[in-house]
Amino acid sequence: MKKWINRKVWLVALMACPVIVCSSQDLQLRHILEKSLEMYQHNDSALSFHVKFYYADYNEPSLIQDSITGVFAMSGKKVFFDIGKTKAVKNDSLAITVFEEDKLIYISSIQDKLKEYQPGSVLETLLSANYAAEKKIAINSNIAEIQLKFKDTSICKSVAIEIDTNTSYIVKIETVVRKDAADDEANQYMLSHSEDDYSIITALYQEYALAPKTSSPEFEASQYIQKNAEGHYMPSSRYADFTIFLANPKMQ
Repeated sequence: MKKWINRKVWLVALMACPVIVCSSQDLQLRHILEKSLEMYQHNDSALSFHVKFYYADYNEPSLIQDSITGVFAMSGKKVFFDIGKTKAVKNDSLAITVFEEDKLIYISSIQDKLKEYQPGSVLETLLSANYAAEKKIAINSNIAEIQLKFKDTSICKSVAIEIDTNTSYIVKIETVVRKDAADDEANQYMLSHSEDDYSIITALYQEYALAPKTSSPEFEASQYIQKNAEGHYMPSSRYADFTIFLANPKMQ
């Protein structure tokens, strides 16, 4: 399985796909996005949902080359996800990501990029971005379909977002992204703009559920790490053979 889909997922590409809001159509877009964003920032309930990611070549969209599934849980400012062989939790003070294949536990501050794994971050990115793209909005039954196309200089070629207008939840995001952006080994953009240079990453969001706020163990950092007598982070007993990596050495 491609390592990028575990580590970066698809949103790393979307961070370079901004859109500006100014026309009447843009105001409609902003209204839809803001209403949806509110649902992911709901502070009175815990939200959980399942996600499925699919990877395909741009020229053969029906041929699925890779896929991965997982689950999210969000309660206030706390976030937990388990996607493939990657787990992560964000609480009030830390963001912890566990890469099971690499036997690595990455610890960072809550300002780090863990939020990129949340669908609501797509909305934040689009609402705060600062240059224009071609946009198309259509309402079909209870689904708002938003299509965005970007300049050749962007990592993204296009993004299509489907939002359920009854619930305001995202149900699907399809991103056409440069292949080099979906590859851990890539260090720079490709110079050519052939259609062969693009991949399609599709994310399906399903089984949304709301519940009372919870102090469930899944949000607790102690699942993964603890501190020794010297105050240094070390793996929990369950992950005893894992290596700790700190985003900032001063975190010890």
